[in-house]
Amino acid sequence: MKLGLFLMPSHPAEKLAALCETVGGFGTLLWLTFDHSEDREAYEKSVRLLSQEVMPRLSGLGG
Repeated sequence: MKLGLFLMPSHPAEKLAALCETVGGFGTLLWLTFDHSEDREAYEKSVRLLSQEVMPRLSGLGG
């Protein structure tokens, strides 16, 4: 599996949906991150996009 830079919220949603189908589902999404104290605004934008744009696209996945 390739990891990559996601430019639009649909990209990680598509990748996660494909992963779910490949492995037969999963129950938890674990987000690993590092200290974003130097660019807090960008980090907060990422979290906001994940919660508002990506996760709703995954709500129909079975696990």
